[in-house]
Amino acid sequence: MLTTSFRKFLLGAMALTLMATAFPGLAQAQTVHPPAVVAVSPGKFDIEIGNRPTVQSLRLFNLGDKEVEIQASVAHWVLGEDNRVQVVAPTEQSLDQWIVINPLRFKIAPRSSQTVRFAVRPRVEPEDGEHRAMLYFEEVLPEDRNEGEVYVNFKVGVAVYGNAGDVRRESDLHGIEVVSDHRVLAARFDLTSSGNAHIRIAGQYAIWPVNMFPGVSSVAPIANAGEPEALLPPGVLAAGRLPAIPVLAGTRREVPLVVQHSLPAGEYVFATLGDVSGDEFREAVRFDVPPTKAATAAGQQEN
Repeated sequence: MLTTSFRKFLLGAMALTLMATAFPGLAQAQTVHPPAVVAVSPGKFDIEIGNRPTVQSLRLFNLGDKEVEIQASVAHWVLGEDNRVQVVAPTEQSLDQWIVINPLRFKIAPRSSQTVRFAVRPRVEPEDGEHRAMLYFEEVLPEDRNEGEVYVNFKVGVAVYGNAGDVRRESDLHGIEVVSDHRVLAARFDLTSSGNAHIRIAGQYAIWPVNMFPGVSSVAPIANAGEPEALLPPGVLAAGRLPAIPVLAGTRREVPLVVQHSLPAGEYVFATLGDVSGDEFREAVRFDVPPTKAATAAGQQEN
């Protein structure tokens, strides 16, 4: 059975991907209009900024069979305790104050695309380090909506990291915690970003039965870890990529990783091989998979 803290952690690891807009008459609604299907490339920007303007571009693709109208905006943001983006008030040094988007409102025909450009023009001397903004693209709902119908629109954000002067990515990995029931494994990476720019974990994990684990010094990279075509070394039961959630400068965060599994009850090792802000790390954490309720009631372990 999942503990209360484990349940809270799993809830905290979930991410919202759509924003729904409900209208009067929801209870009597007969028709639901789903959001348009739109893709954005690239998904984020990491650029150099200074006193001179810089221009970047991205492309939005309408993958559906209906025309879509989109409104663009820009905001300053931070990550909350649950690692979700929170829009906050701008500051003199926040990147959103220096960004101009063109076009701000546009339509994309079915199976077509639109290029959007944005210019970064600092109004003051950028301080050394990282400056952030979020470019938002939100579907504009039709004005002639029928009463009793529900419309759902999309809102997607593209993070922009602007680096100025002396950028320092410094980190401390305080530890890794792993908990599991018979279906889900959850790991938490306790990280501090002590520089003036965000950090991310890069690397992979692998799961061994405890009696087959060769030792943390023997852990080697696995090509295509987490992909169906990955060839797992002898003894490795599962492997995947480490979470790439950013830890913003001056913050300490628990970065979550949630994995579904079909491991039988027993003792295992969760071993990681990765890099954070240029420093390699290797960690191995033992964890238990408890027996299922049915096996426990029968007084036996799972095979």
